[in-house]
Amino acid sequence: MSANRMEAAVRPLTAQCADIANFYFMDGPYAIDASDQLAKTLGAPIFSDSKKWNQDSQPCSLGGFSKQLQEFVDKQVPGPVDVVFGYSQGGIVLGCVLSETRHIAPQFQSIRGVGWFHSRLNANGQIGTDLHALKSFHVIGQKDPIMKPEGSESVAKLFKKPVIVRHDVAHWPFVDALVVKGCRGFLKSLHKDYAQSPTFGELASK
Repeated sequence: MSANRMEAAVRPLTAQCADIANFYFMDGPYAIDASDQLAKTLGAPIFSDSKKWNQDSQPCSLGGFSKQLQEFVDKQVPGPVDVVFGYSQGGIVLGCVLSETRHIAPQFQSIRGVGWFHSRLNANGQIGTDLHALKSFHVIGQKDPIMKPEGSESVAKLFKKPVIVRHDVAHWPFVDALVVKGCRGFLKSLHKDYAQSPTFGELASK
């Protein structure tokens, strides 16, 4: 899926949060073709602009596209980045963002909240205990055949005060009223506690 298609597809959620947050969508760095195993498993259509976040046989690493990540923030995001959400493969990459501090874009030092939608960590995507105080939001699909709920639960357990939404939707959570309500509540709480919420940069420097 491309960033533009993703933005359109998740509009049921972002439209309900538009008064409290601006959302920006980035393309993954790798093209998808008809041989892609995940696309086959999902039965997902492949378009000329379809992208993915990691190579099937490669370990999770930001080294290959840290420059692309920084350029996106520089050009597309007017101001500090407060929250980063990751869905499916994007959530695996989010784990890398939090674990590979040497590659992180300077603008991401301002992150105060993180969220995983039907996702998990890669085997080598370890989040240091110093970052477990970040505010976190987790959507766990208890009947998701692609991203098993056990992986999503393991991410939530890392954080000190995770906000968790569990539901019975398969792999596409963004039209579920429970998810929309939970995401809005998470963002509102971040607004309320903004000054008291530690940033990535503050926690990583300790």
